[in-house]
Amino acid sequence: VVENVILDEEKLGQGWFATEVGTRGKLFRWTSAQWSLEGIRRDSGRPYLLCTIESNFPAPTERITVLADERPVAEWVLVHGQGCYAVAVPESIEQLRFRLSSPLPPELKHNDPRVLGVKVYSIRFSTRAEFQKQIPSRESNRRLNDAEFWAGKAELRSYPQKLGVD
Repeated sequence: VVENVILDEEKLGQGWFATEVGTRGKLFRWTSAQWSLEGIRRDSGRPYLLCTIESNFPAPTERITVLADERPVAEWVLVHGQGCYAVAVPESIEQLRFRLSSPLPPELKHNDPRVLGVKVYSIRFSTRAEFQKQIPSRESNRRLNDAEFWAGKAELRSYPQKLGVD
C-alpha cells in the first residue's frame, strides 16, 4: 500500500467528501458514485496515477470506469477491502472522471445519509517500475478471476488461482 497522499484540494473536482480519519489514523475521503480530478497534467517521468482505494462492497461485482475526455481509459474491478489501482494518464489530459457502477447500498453505509462510493486513501503519480511493483500482474489477474467467478463465467480470460485435477 502506498503512503497516505491525497492530491491538493484544488485538484479534487466534483464528487468528493471531506477528509476523515480511518483506522490507524490514516486519512481518507469518501467519494460519491462519480467523482473527478481537475487540472492534472501527465508527467513524462511519472505517467501513472496510483490510487489506494477501499471498497466496502462484499463481492467483486463493482467496477470503476476511468474516463478522459469522455473516453474510457481504464476499468478497475473492485475487490473487498483496500487495493491499489492504476491508470496510465493520457497526454494532454487535464481532467479524469471516475464512475462507479453503483453507489454503496444503504445496508453497508452504517446509517450514513450520503450517497457513498468508495474510500480513497491516496492518489499520486508514479513511474512504470513503481506501478509494476505496487500492482503485479498476478494481482490484476486475481481481480479479473474474482469477477469472472462471481459472474459465473464458464470461459475465462484470467488464469485460475487454483487448479484441481482429479
